[in-house]
Amino acid sequence: MKVDFNKILKASDLTDARIVVKDDNGVVEKDSSGNMKTEALTFKNRVLDCLLAFGQKESNMKGEEKIKLYTLAMKIQGADAEIDYSIDELKLIKDRCALYMPTLFFGQLNELLESNN
Repeated sequence: MKVDFNKILKASDLTDARIVVKDDNGVVEKDSSGNMKTEALTFKNRVLDCLLAFGQKESNMKGEEKIKLYTLAMKIQGADAEIDYSIDELKLIKDRCALYMPTLFFGQLNELLESNN
């Protein structure tokens, strides 16, 4: 199934969700006026976070499973448009996102995946 994870998530007020831009040291970047820089929050941002997250559940995860998550994350990272994902890849994405994604964003992810089905 083809999915484009570059689409922008919506905030609870239905405006485009945004995140604060930080440099490599975690310092908030500012624009020329001194305001915090922000960028659109995409499904890609959050799905990658969920696939690459490390929590208590991952402490017993076998290397094979970690490689599968990493490989899928790199596939998504490299996609600038809609690309094909297998049913197994989409199930893995949903399972991981169910663990680590806030309900507001997980609901939108589910809608995105179901609308492409």
